[in-house]
Amino acid sequence: MSSIEEVWKRMKQNITIGNPRPTTVPELRHAILEEWKSLTPKVIANYTKSVPERIHDLLAARGGHTKW
Repeated sequence: MSSIEEVWKRMKQNITIGNPRPTTVPELRHAILEEWKSLTPKVIANYTKSVPERIHDLLAARGGHTKW
């Protein structure tokens, strides 16, 4: 339900498809920091806007699995 989960998911996807892909801990740390810096307020706002839809879907699923 948390918007931050979508942020982590986006960061993971972007780092995974990065070229070159991080192969060491320092490279991974650098990639994570760069991804974090690339998040704009608009991107975060878009995730936040989806919260009401997430809540609706969760209630409709009676706490079960949703597309989120």
